[in-house]
Amino acid sequence: MARMYPTILDPDTKSPAERRLYEAFAREMGEEWVVFHHVPWIGNDDRGQPCDGETDFVVAHPNLGVLVVEVKGGRIHFDATTSHYCAD
Repeated sequence: MARMYPTILDPDTKSPAERRLYEAFAREMGEEWVVFHHVPWIGNDDRGQPCDGETDFVVAHPNLGVLVVEVKGGRIHFDATTSHYCAD
């Protein structure tokens, strides 16, 4: 079982997709994995000004590295008029 932080999923987590993935990480990954849910970050916007945000999961393994995961539930499609991917 992966080491999960927080150890219990926040009951206010609204996304069913995040809930399912949290449970799958905890259940399916070995003890060498560490999973952080709802991780805040600070960076710079396009003008170089500080801005903040969060990512849904940071998954780390001592030999394999780190993966940052943004969870999207629903449907994802490509809008050819704007050349962007969109989530419903």
